[in-house]
Amino acid sequence: MRWFILGFLFGVLPFQPCLPNTLFLTSDSSFIVASLPGKLKYSKKLLNKEIAKATSSNQVRKIILSKHFTAARIVVIVLRSGKSTALWTLQTQSPKEITVSYMDYISRGNALTKFNNLGDFKRFFTDTLVLLDTLRIDLNIPDPGYTPGQYQLSIHCGGREFTRPFPNKENQLYLNEQLIAVCEPRYASLMIFHASNPDHILANCRVRFLNLEAKTELEAVARGIKAAYPAMETKHINLMLESFIFKNYGRPYFPQLADWTTKL
Repeated sequence: MRWFILGFLFGVLPFQPCLPNTLFLTSDSSFIVASLPGKLKYSKKLLNKEIAKATSSNQVRKIILSKHFTAARIVVIVLRSGKSTALWTLQTQSPKEITVSYMDYISRGNALTKFNNLGDFKRFFTDTLVLLDTLRIDLNIPDPGYTPGQYQLSIHCGGREFTRPFPNKENQLYLNEQLIAVCEPRYASLMIFHASNPDHILANCRVRFLNLEAKTELEAVARGIKAAYPAMETKHINLMLESFIFKNYGRPYFPQLADWTTKL
């Protein structure tokens, strides 16, 4: 019943990003393919050579569609003279397109993962939280009734619902991919509560762990930006990647993303 009610209030359907207006770019633009899935079995170098003289998104779109690729997503870096860089994603067999510009970036903020009161759960776990690895939460909650070892996760995915203890060690909670291993993709709706007061829902949100394919795409995009703009500071690349993830998957935990990019 708890999930039935929240299904109306919060929704348990997969995240659907809001699509901005279709990208219209003309003579001041050039294009570089940053991510071309290996399953398409086509050379990214060759495709970039073919679109090198294109000056509009329509020309690029026409070239890509002429290849009759199977269903996949291609990410293109758009270089606009005198304007911000943009990331343009195209679905090879779908009209859906998403454009991410650095100037379009609007930070929703990420609270530090140190919780000092119960309200921090709701402030942090909102919308669709996207993770690349295990999330660690440091607890400093003075309420003696809320001991770290009794936090619970109610997990909902694929029509199934189950409850598991929130993994913990001393005063830390750990949200890892194994908790939703039965969910395909690694995406689930979560409710967090404490065993001492199960009717008090501390937070509810959706959580997605990026899989290998998504991480491979993200790495290709990051490397593509670095190649196109060798002088661009890492913090600006991270902001572009954060916006890219947000518009395609959900809200990333920025400190984790920033740490991940330093290892590329």
